[in-house]
Amino acid sequence: MRLLFLHGIWHPPAIYNEKIMLTLWSKLEDNGFTICAPQSPRDHSTPVWPMIEERNPEITEHPEWYNAKDNNDGTKTLAGLPETIEFLQDYLNNEEAFDVFMGHSQGAQLLSILTVMAESDPSFIPAEKRWKLLVPMNGPNTFDTVDTLLDLVQKNGKIETPSIHVFGGPEDVTWQGQQKMKDVHYRDSTSRVVQHNEGHMPPKDEAVCDELIKAMLDSLKANNNALLP
Repeated sequence: MRLLFLHGIWHPPAIYNEKIMLTLWSKLEDNGFTICAPQSPRDHSTPVWPMIEERNPEITEHPEWYNAKDNNDGTKTLAGLPETIEFLQDYLNNEEAFDVFMGHSQGAQLLSILTVMAESDPSFIPAEKRWKLLVPMNGPNTFDTVDTLLDLVQKNGKIETPSIHVFGGPEDVTWQGQQKMKDVHYRDSTSRVVQHNEGHMPPKDEAVCDELIKAMLDSLKANNNALLP
């Protein structure tokens, strides 16, 4: 099974594999997932929070997929989003199909945006390359106020692709935003929630990681993934 992982803002993929998601990453591979994690070519456009540099001093690159800017009319502009979409379209077209899209923080928001685009426009990605499951972790917020996405979100409605939302508890700085993103953009009938207590970080507890992976495998089996018994 193939899994595409989209990193969060200011954190390159290597730090997830080596530190932030060490337990979950290892367990995913042990359960038959091949993880591909492209790094955004876009460097950070705003200062990196000191706490990020203090927590992970080994990081020398601080990529972002885009940067949110508030507009006077109440909408937001995601600076860099068009270039990111183009980059990932090229990546997906040059890779084998992925069964799962997993993303942390900004990556969780981005995989939701990509899925809305794919579900609303058949030409966005070939049908044979459509992913079967979404795993947004610690998503920051909805994107229904993004100026370039207003019409698309209204037209598409809620995401149909099955999803497992990973919430980090009330200590997460995006606790309310991640719940709102699920409520606004996802169907209750095709989504479920896995909870942990790591705040705005992916789960580290082995039991939670096992619960998440079991939920992923169950969802893929239910959606007739030919790679599973």
